[in-house]
This record gives sequence, structure tokens and C-alpha cells, in this order.
Amino acid sequence: MLNRINTNAQLGSRISSLLLDFPEVQDIKITESIFERIVLDRKTETYKNALEISRLILLNYHPDVSRGTNDVLALMFDMNVL
Repeated sequence: MLNRINTNAQLGSRISSLLLDFPEVQDIKITESIFERIVLDRKTETYKNALEISRLILLNYHPDVSRGTNDVLALMFDMNVL
């Protein structure tokens, strides 16, 4: 997914390099139910934030500041400084 949405050439080469380190796996359709089946225990609790971020990316969620039940990651900049 990151390789498809990336627009930075330098980052693209790093993503491609990382993909070589992982074995080929079969593509699957990612749905909300896949994330609901993940059970976190004391050994996997540290992955909770990474799983939430991957859920937002893979399910193509976007922030909606007026309503919604999902937490989102946002970057805010002081436009006066920019």
C-alpha cells in the first residue's frame, strides 16, 4: 500500500528495498473484520498503536473532524510559521 501512495522518490526506493526483505505472500482483501479478529494479549499489547495506524491506512480511512467513531492520526502545522 505504501509503495502505491508514496510520492517521494527517495522514500520509494527505501520501500522497494524493504519489500525485498519480506517473502512473497498471497494478496488478501483487507476488511474491518480482519482487524476485529486480532486478539491482543500481554505480549502483543505493544503492537496496538501500530495495528491502529495500519488499520487506518489499509482501510483507507480519512479524518472527519465533525463526526465519526474512529480515532485518526493528524499532523497540524502553524501556518504562520510555514
